[in-house]
This record gives sequence, structure tokens and C-alpha cells, in this order.
Amino acid sequence: RTLTIKHQANITGSATVTVVIHDGTNQSTYTFRVTVAPALSYYWGILAGSSSGGAGSVDGTGTGASFNAPEALALDSSGNLFVGDWNGFKLRKINTATAQVTTIAGNGSRGTQNNANPLQSSFGYIQGLAVDSTGNLYVLESPNLNSTLVIRKIAYDANTGAYGPVTTLFDGAVTGLNVGNGLLVARDGSGLYFSTQNDLRKFTFATSQVSVVANG
Repeated sequence: RTLTIKHQANITGSATVTVVIHDGTNQSTYTFRVTVAPALSYYWGILAGSSSGGAGSVDGTGTGASFNAPEALALDSSGNLFVGDWNGFKLRKINTATAQVTTIAGNGSRGTQNNANPLQSSFGYIQGLAVDSTGNLYVLESPNLNSTLVIRKIAYDANTGAYGPVTTLFDGAVTGLNVGNGLLVARDGSGLYFSTQNDLRKFTFATSQVSVVANG
């Protein structure tokens, strides 16, 4: 005999099932656990950017947008993905729900110019990004592909949804900077952690200083 147990659609979890078999004379009881797990689903495709792989800095939706050597990524709590355009010298934002790409900072020329209007500011080679819980962005860049590191902040106003101004938090030499390779960046309430070739450094907000926190 075959016993089939069905569950309601979209129901997951575990339950105890007891089966009693009685043939008129003998009785047997069986108890077991049944677990229903959700089916895994995967998606692989282009979220945004030219489907042909062509370089550019065009805003748009999905494959209607283009990037110029995207190097750094950061994700905020609303699901917005921020991308540093290495050769485009811009900071781009992707709404992951709609795939809409917009430029939020950078005028497309290489430099370190701050501005109240982030679209009038200029950036170097963006190597790392971080975003805090209120939406402020931190950009780690190398202006001239050398040991000089510039850390910039792009303020975010949650009430208006506007970005700016752009300000400099740090501008100085960092030994062993991963020039051209990108930086692994993480943030806590007191500062930014980032990788170099041989160690882990921290930029502390309170002191505006960079220090070594771990060395391999």
C-alpha cells in the first residue's frame, strides 16, 4: 500500500505525522517528521549595463545603461547598488528593483574637486565604496594610481532623497595601497576598514587618521 501526504501550496516547515495501521487484529503505529523546504530559485543575467560589453557612462534602465570599467560596489538597506566607474570617474546608483541607473556624483573628469552639487565634483580612480545606515556614501579613490589615498564623503538627505555635498575626509599616502586592484571596504560606527597588499587598515572618523589594525 502507498500513503501519500500532501500539503497546502506555499507552505513550508516541519510537522510530526502519526500513521496507525489496523488490519482488524493487529495494530501498528508509526510516527515520523515531515519537512517541506522551499524550492531554490536562481537568476543569472545582466542587471544593468551594455549587453554587448561596450564601455560608456550612459544612464538608463537595464541594458540601456552603460558603465566604464566598474570597480567598486556597495549596497544600502533599501536595495540600491552603488557602483564606482573606474574609467568614467563617476559614482552610479542602480535601483535593483527597476534596474534604473543614475549618476549621483562625478562630472566625468579625473580630479579631486569637491562641490555642494555632487554632479559638479570630480573623482579619481574609485577603488572602494561603503554606505552607512543613513545613506551617506564613502568613496576611497586613488587620484593618480600611486600610494595617495583620498577618502570622500557624499552626504545623503533622507528627507529629500538628495545627495551632496561632497567633502574630503582624508588625503594622504598609504603604504602598499592596492592601486588598480580595488579595495575591500567595510564600515562600522567609528570608521572604515580597508585592505592593502599586506595588511588591514582603518580610517577613524574621530581622528581622521589611518592606522594598521592587522598585518599578515
